[in-house]
Amino acid sequence: MSGDAGNESDVVGRVDRIRSLFEERTLGDSVTIRTTEGEEDKMDVEASISPEFTVTKVDLNIKANVVAHHTNEFDITDRLVYDTTEQLVVRRGQSFDMKIQFKRPYDQTKDFVKVIFEFGPRPLPSKGSRIELLLTDVDLPKNEWKTAITSLEGNWLGLSVTPPPTCAVAKWSMKVDIITKEEIERYIHKDPVYILFNPWCKEDQVYMDSELLKEYVLNEDGEIYVGSYRSIMPRKWLFGQFTGKVLECAMYLLDEKSRVKDIYRGDPIKVSRAISSFVNSSDNYGVLTGKWADKEEDYKPGKVPWSWTGSVAILQDYFEQKQPVKYGQCWVFSGVVTTVCRALGIPARSVTNFASAHDTDGSVSIDTYYDKNYKEIKHLSGDSVWNFHVWNDAWMRRPDLKGDNYDGWQAIDATPQERSEMRFQMGPMSVKAIKQGDLHCQYDGPFSFSEVNADRLTWVPDEMGNMQLSNIQTESIGKNISTKKPIGQKPDISRGFWDTPFREDITNQYKFDENSKEERAAVRKANMESTRKYYYEDVKKWKVNFSIDIKDNIMVGDPIDLSLKVKNNEEEARMISGSVTISCTDYTGDVDNEVLWRQLSGQDRFIQANDEIVVPFNVPFKYYYRNLAEGCFIRVSCMCKVEATGQIFSDIQTMPLRKPVLAVKAPEKGKVKEKFSIEASFENPLDIKMTECEIKAEGPGLQTAKTYPQSDVGAKSKFTFTCDFTPEKAGNKMILLVFNSKELNSIEGSASIEIMKASTETEMIVE
Repeated sequence: MSGDAGNESDVVGRVDRIRSLFEERTLGDSVTIRTTEGEEDKMDVEASISPEFTVTKVDLNIKANVVAHHTNEFDITDRLVYDTTEQLVVRRGQSFDMKIQFKRPYDQTKDFVKVIFEFGPRPLPSKGSRIELLLTDVDLPKNEWKTAITSLEGNWLGLSVTPPPTCAVAKWSMKVDIITKEEIERYIHKDPVYILFNPWCKEDQVYMDSELLKEYVLNEDGEIYVGSYRSIMPRKWLFGQFTGKVLECAMYLLDEKSRVKDIYRGDPIKVSRAISSFVNSSDNYGVLTGKWADKEEDYKPGKVPWSWTGSVAILQDYFEQKQPVKYGQCWVFSGVVTTVCRALGIPARSVTNFASAHDTDGSVSIDTYYDKNYKEIKHLSGDSVWNFHVWNDAWMRRPDLKGDNYDGWQAIDATPQERSEMRFQMGPMSVKAIKQGDLHCQYDGPFSFSEVNADRLTWVPDEMGNMQLSNIQTESIGKNISTKKPIGQKPDISRGFWDTPFREDITNQYKFDENSKEERAAVRKANMESTRKYYYEDVKKWKVNFSIDIKDNIMVGDPIDLSLKVKNNEEEARMISGSVTISCTDYTGDVDNEVLWRQLSGQDRFIQANDEIVVPFNVPFKYYYRNLAEGCFIRVSCMCKVEATGQIFSDIQTMPLRKPVLAVKAPEKGKVKEKFSIEASFENPLDIKMTECEIKAEGPGLQTAKTYPQSDVGAKSKFTFTCDFTPEKAGNKMILLVFNSKELNSIEGSASIEIMKASTETEMIVE
């Protein structure tokens, strides 16, 4: 800014005046507070203010700014979507434009104007929560925020404001102060300005390649993978980070539930760790309450975890009620975390680890103990292995970690499992550090490493009753670690029914190839950071091989076929003893509804030298359907002993039964504000009718899922459903339907539709 400031004494006086005004007075001032509607609230004053130079209006140029900042998809930036709200959402490290209208033209030689941004209950410049931008060319104390006058047209003053790439992520209020000799006249803008992380800015700690951001920040829907490592199934999920009050809820959580100090609100390390804490309700009355129950009625009066189709309903319910939403399990926690991260501008993905270990004692191993009769002693170890577990990766640089480069994906987990620093939270833990076994890195290295790369140990008593290691499985934990492929990457259309062309296997990002030199070195390194600081690979190699073979793609309603295979590679015949148990379970393995238990007997116990035997098992539908738990998982556990050598074999295999797919017929294209219809159907695979049926629908024009009660579905009969949608926004949108019944739940179907803009803005205005 430049101009003739008068004679030398005037210039000196002006500079002194500006310097004295840089720190705002709080006492003894005469203040007039004006809102954008022109309402006034006059406080007690010592002297009156001349109304000659006042602010009459502020234009935040929302439509242009949000496009430039990749925030135009937020509903709250467009008054024509759902309601009349129109607020500014921008990203740090990037300028945004605004205009201020005064009662008379601005005179840069006489008028002193200060623009103030602040957030929180006690905004302070020292905490980065109060920023004062004095419009002047005078050299003032350094301020990382930048502002420049871009235009002077009549009574309008154009400004460019640039928050630094380290700016606090928050819901900022904005004021404009006009400063006279003794007084301040203040204009308060009625709407907040949301400032987010900026992964498009190279100086921002969350910077990422812009092509990947189409998926990890901008994509509102995706897939979360469930099932087992041999039977991977996609579960569609609507993240909806731009919908309704999701962003406002995320800011509320940061303000009220995160305990992140104002000065750290720009640090994605601190913020992502807080997200892993407040998305569960265990410590801070956060978003979701977790529950893992045997029966559906145990979840009342809440909702069963598998009824959720996306994050929006959960976050909006929480924001309105300010009470934890009931109930969630790991994929629900992960879906909500993805939504909150993407809403705030942190690139994020949901990650599924199959055969996921839960190490409870920091040993970086999963230990199972048996008594002399080879029955499991469960109280000796709280360790467990889940069929799958879903957490998140968040993308950021890690300047807090010294040594090797630990930047990139960081694992965070909101599912409440173990306390970290006295709270149920996990991460961020560098995925690169997990792969290398560098467990000294913050945060929660031993727990996250064991989830994907623990060895599974079997302990049995010797003749003196002392526990000795009898078997080690180095390949049973951490399989087919999966996430959705980024938009633009080629789908794998060769995959079968149990998989999806959009799944990306990222196991090699978390661990080296099983039993490679690098992988074993990482396990040894991790072991030295564990609570059991010795290595345990010196275990005898046995020559009788056991395996459990389960038939793939078993549809729920069909019989379960499986077998135990035993191969004797020794030169002598062997006698074996043992048993096989078949149970219905949930994905965590906590539910154990036994269906069949059989001891080996007769010819099943004797195997010739260099020979193989196969012991078949068959369980009809009528024997297992009443024991089915959520997810329809079948667990097969086996414990065998070779009598002559004392070799012990133990293994547990789990797989889900296949469910029918809800086929959805929808038009390829639609139009904003124009209703369209869809149809969905499936065949009941059961020999019994389905009761207490309902279908949930989520898609264009619905801010949250809508539930439609349905009639009973007869045995082996066809179910058909139709409903209408009226889109509010243009773009490629997903329609998601989920059918639930008392007998079988989570029958899913989806379709994509391209929603076109209305011809004119007038068409889009709701009467």
